[in-house]
Amino acid sequence: MQVTYQFHHDINLVFKILTDPTFLKQRALALGSLDANCDSRGALPDYQVKLVRKREINVPMVLSTFLKKIQTATTHEQWMQVNNTFNCENSTEIDGAPLTITGKVSLIPSELGCTFVADFETKAKIMFGKKKLQQYASKTISREIELECEYTARHLNSL
Repeated sequence: MQVTYQFHHDINLVFKILTDPTFLKQRALALGSLDANCDSRGALPDYQVKLVRKREINVPMVLSTFLKKIQTATTHEQWMQVNNTFNCENSTEIDGAPLTITGKVSLIPSELGCTFVADFETKAKIMFGKKKLQQYASKTISREIELECEYTARHLNSL
């Protein structure tokens, strides 16, 4: 699945904010996480970010046997720069859900600032209800990415 968002800000500033552990923790808490921790290490071309979020999920009844209401999501990101574009490979493991999310993010320069493109795939680790869980997760993750981008844009506008 793919989510695209247009930032009206310089690509270097957007990259800096999207990889700032303090901002990422603040954003996670502002968007409803019960707890969040974030750290980073390295430097481009191998800059790594680890974000751990504890959150309460509104689980549909049909999936409640597979999903815990309180989940801990651990996301690992590896950022690199190719010419004027920033690329990220990421994966998320969720304690409380038999699900793995893998993806790629690109920040691409544009006339208006930069374009954020996130491609991701969900993989359920169950036999029964796999397709329903993956569809639910994809829809939920798409919405979360959109909310994160909107929050990030509001933050950038306030700088």
